[in-house]
Amino acid sequence: MKAYKVITKNHTSVYSNFKHTYKVKRWTTGIAGTGLLCYKKLHDATRFNNILACGEVWEVEVRGKIKLPLYRIDIANLRYEYFDRLKDLWHNKPRLIDQFPYIRGWPQGTVAYKEVKLIRRVA
Repeated sequence: MKAYKVITKNHTSVYSNFKHTYKVKRWTTGIAGTGLLCYKKLHDATRFNNILACGEVWEVEVRGKIKLPLYRIDIANLRYEYFDRLKDLWHNKPRLIDQFPYIRGWPQGTVAYKEVKLIRRVA
């Protein structure tokens, strides 16, 4: 199945302290059951990349669709992210009582998969 992935120019995750490194034509797997975020449509990925000026957009092959968590971490506060919170989010158990800035919902067109393989750069 085809999707689109925004990555840095160094082929790492855009916003995460638990960076995944992506290689062309090789499968990358999410850490401990967390999903790898992609976009269904090229224009959604390009819009995200243009807003944040974060890197490159790649066409990717994907396997193992995962349901998105109800919540995500506010991009402005990702410096506080750590592994237990990341796992909790992907299992829909956010620790809302500790004042951590969670946001409900995801950017338009966001999808998650267990595995992603870079095919070609498109933007």
